[in-house]
Amino acid sequence: MTLPYSRDRFCCFTTGQDLQNLFDCHRRAFAPYGGVPMSIVYDRTKTVVRRHVAPGEAVPLHPEAVGFVGHDDFDIDEPAAYRPTGKGRVKRQVLIVRDRVLAGRAFSSTE
Repeated sequence: MTLPYSRDRFCCFTTGQDLQNLFDCHRRAFAPYGGVPMSIVYDRTKTVVRRHVAPGEAVPLHPEAVGFVGHDDFDIDEPAAYRPTGKGRVKRQVLIVRDRVLAGRAFSSTE
């Protein structure tokens, strides 16, 4: 996760990709700031988006994601399909972690 204005980055490792893990990581990322951003851009991830739709159509969100958003009071911003410029630096952070943090290392646990 990257905050767009400050470019502060947050990364955590989990054993799953479900909504519980995703939003637990959100809470951990924003704890030092004492709040959450007004909106978060998701890269059309299956844990947030129910199904992919054609460009210009409303993106259907999972009810659990909508509930989390309502609890923490932020908006979900879904970039349009096939518009990589709307994603900011999301993909770049994945490459940095994979190539500079994980490359050549072996781990026995997430701790």
